[in-house]
Amino acid sequence: MRAARGCPSPGRWRRTAAAAPGAHLVAHFQDDGAAQLVRRQFPDIEVITSLAAGLLARAARDPGASRLAELMFAEGTVDTAFSMRLPAGCRSIGYFEALCGLKRRHGLTLIGVGNHDGHVDLNCPADRALGAGDTLYYIADHRFSAGEIDWSALCAKATAA
Repeated sequence: MRAARGCPSPGRWRRTAAAAPGAHLVAHFQDDGAAQLVRRQFPDIEVITSLAAGLLARAARDPGASRLAELMFAEGTVDTAFSMRLPAGCRSIGYFEALCGLKRRHGLTLIGVGNHDGHVDLNCPADRALGAGDTLYYIADHRFSAGEIDWSALCAKATAA
């Protein structure tokens, strides 16, 4: 892993992406302006900025919010946030049915959904349709691969209900 200081040139980003096709590129910026610029020019790069100031303000308004964030994103804790992409060929299922089915069958808690354009919704309507290619964000005691989930059984149960 190689870290770069400042904002690498667009050519460097393209070379990095070309060297590892299919890789998930992540970049951290202290400066929000640089982060926004990279987000606009390179939408396939996941851009991270410091969350400390916002988390401090949130904890002041919502006691315990910082502990919640720490638990959700810390490695090695029980009940950590993960993500998985719904596999190609997966039939559509409603958010509420997926939420209940995944909790009952696998003990994981669905907390949000990301769609193809990168929009993430953490408060989905119960009838929101989930389909192949959507990213599910969930809390569990370990990471699940999409292959560990019996999607056809989950969808069939939802259809029967």
